[in-house]
Amino acid sequence: DDSISIFHVWQERLMQYDQDLELRYSSNKADLLQELSKTDTQPKTYLLDYEFSGQSYTGLTLIKKIFEHQKPNDQILLVTSRSDDVIQKFCVENNIKMISKFFAGKIEIKVGD
Repeated sequence: DDSISIFHVWQERLMQYDQDLELRYSSNKADLLQELSKTDTQPKTYLLDYEFSGQSYTGLTLIKKIFEHQKPNDQILLVTSRSDDVIQKFCVENNIKMISKFFAGKIEIKVGD
C-alpha cells in the first residue's frame, strides 16, 4: 500500500492475535521486489492495494510478481476501495480474495490454522 496508515490498521489488528507475527511494509514495487528476492520458506499472506498514486502499475501488476515467487501456502488478498469487472475477474481466476479498505478495520480475523 502506498499509505502507511492502512499498514498501521492491519498491524494493530493482527498483533492483538499474535505478538510474534512478522509484519513487513512495502510502499512501492521496488520495496516489494526486494522482499520477494529474500529466500524464506515461511508461508506468507500478502495484503496488496490496487491503486498506487502516481505510479503506472497496479496491485494486479504486483500480484503477478508475487506469483513468480509464491510458495504453496502463501495467500494473497487485494485490499482496495475500487472494484470493477476486470479486477473481480482477475481475482476470481487467480483465487485472490478481495477486501474493501472500508472493512479493513472491521472484518473478522483468524491467525494460524
